[in-house]
Amino acid sequence: MEFEEAPELMSTTTSQFVKILKSGDDDQRIKSIQSLLRYAAGGYENFEKLVKQNVFDEISNVARSCGHGPLFLICDTAKWMYQCTRKVSESKADEIYHLRHELEELKSKLKLD
Repeated sequence: MEFEEAPELMSTTTSQFVKILKSGDDDQRIKSIQSLLRYAAGGYENFEKLVKQNVFDEISNVARSCGHGPLFLICDTAKWMYQCTRKVSESKADEIYHLRHELEELKSKLKLD
């Protein structure tokens, strides 16, 4: 499944979205989070940019103070997206590490033969 970049992301910076998260009304916050999630779904590089800018931390902060309702649900969804993507990334990194280790062992074994 491919995601197209949301049109609002072309004219709004991440810092502007974070500003809306901190001070906007609930509807503005929901739209901002939706836009950020669409951006993150565009590829791992996009996701990492948001992580480096602490966007998911800001979303968690909003979730702690917004009560239960639509805003909480989208914040919670964003938190789960972050956690799942992080776990997959760590799992793949572990897998790559083990494959490299096996490759090095095979190389050294070939040199001995």
